[in-house]
Amino acid sequence: MKRSAVLKVIARALTMRNTGHYSYNETEHADLVLKELEDLGLIKPTHKVTITRRDIELMPYEDIIEVDGWGKE
Repeated sequence: MKRSAVLKVIARALTMRNTGHYSYNETEHADLVLKELEDLGLIKPTHKVTITRRDIELMPYEDIIEVDGWGKE
């Protein structure tokens, strides 16, 4: 993707939240940018989770898998 295309995406999200006032919440702006990038498929959040599985003898063992979505905060 070109830099100009990324700038247009960010500008669109920031324009939607622009109230004309100097005081604003950067977290809300960043959230809009992040949502826009996710909707366009430019980023796909994944995180690793440890799960317990059982082998053929039913003995437990831990396995790390990667799942879609954001990790718990």
